[in-house]
Amino acid sequence: MNMMEIFQPIAWVFGYLLRFINSTIGFNNYLLTILWFTLVTRLLTFPFSLKNQKSSMDRARLAPRIERLQKKYARDPQKLQQKQQELYEKEGVSMTGGCLPMLLSMVVLMGVLADIYQPLQYLTQVDEGAITVAIETVTYKTDKEKKQNTNSDGAVIPEEELSWYISEQDGSTNSYYREMRLLSVMDKGNNEARIQKALDKHYKGDNAKADAAWNSMENIHDQLQLFGVSLLDQPWQGFVPNWLWLVALLSGLSALGSSLLSMRFAKKGQPQTDDPALKKTQGCSNGMMFTMPLFSLYITFIVPGAVGIYWIFSNLIALVQTVVLNKIYDPAKARADAQREYDERRARKLAEKKQRMAEARERQAAEEAAKKAPYKKKKPADKKPEALPEAETAEPTAEEE
Repeated sequence: MNMMEIFQPIAWVFGYLLRFINSTIGFNNYLLTILWFTLVTRLLTFPFSLKNQKSSMDRARLAPRIERLQKKYARDPQKLQQKQQELYEKEGVSMTGGCLPMLLSMVVLMGVLADIYQPLQYLTQVDEGAITVAIETVTYKTDKEKKQNTNSDGAVIPEEELSWYISEQDGSTNSYYREMRLLSVMDKGNNEARIQKALDKHYKGDNAKADAAWNSMENIHDQLQLFGVSLLDQPWQGFVPNWLWLVALLSGLSALGSSLLSMRFAKKGQPQTDDPALKKTQGCSNGMMFTMPLFSLYITFIVPGAVGIYWIFSNLIALVQTVVLNKIYDPAKARADAQREYDERRARKLAEKKQRMAEARERQAAEEAAKKAPYKKKKPADKKPEALPEAETAEPTAEEE
């Protein structure tokens, strides 16, 4: 069982949505269908993303107080961790508050990818047996003893025709892209006739079912043509430039843009620290911000172009979603508001302290003046003001905030 099969139940549910979009607003165009499908699934997962964003804002609101704790307990990491935990518990903020929404979004994403990578199974509902038979028909195997390439019929495949077939590894049930590999070679050489013959045999002479399966494959194949180039092909074909390189580059750039924007918003709400350990962690995060888009760029060059098209749509929608989420729950604003409230409370308490000290000095001056007056009847001296408790004179601590 491959990873995609684990998420098959979700993929089947989205498959019905994919077919509906394709036959209505997708106008039987797979690229438009991918665009609308990506948008709809992003909207479905938006509540999870919104909850995750709120958790980020709550943590940003506590960032100034965390910074003060870090300064106060800089030499006692264990005490610092304890105080931070107490603060989060007191404020009802969870450090893992965004994990569940992210996990649910990931599960949905895997279901979406299964639909995108396996259009025959989920978009057209060609049965698995027919897909496997068709793949085996155009799959070659390498005979290590005879050093000759043969297809499933045992016939030798001339070397110049190998590009019309798919390797056993690419066509295996463990390959995510096996359906796209099939679609990319189904019209090469005499593969069309061979696949139709194999489908007739699979359906035991039921021509209606065999024709329906073939027509579904042909329909998807035609929908994945753009400007005379098949999106079933891989951008990387040696050092031969082709316009699919643009798909891969746009996919990498859109992924980088999405990462940069997310990191920019995230940094505004994070605590500022001089702790080398925390700085190292932030450095790792910055490294991942560039590493993941580069890895995405590499992958896009070696997978079918249709996958790159989906990633471009997904990254662009993610850019818009990031802006919208930060408009609704802005971590930077929450942090700034929290800092301003702290500064105002601190200034107010310092002003109250100065006022109490001034009043105490005035009472003391009045008492001394009364003692120096010889011809006036002395009044009982007012009771000397007690020293203010330390809690009132001290500046507010991070925990008290």
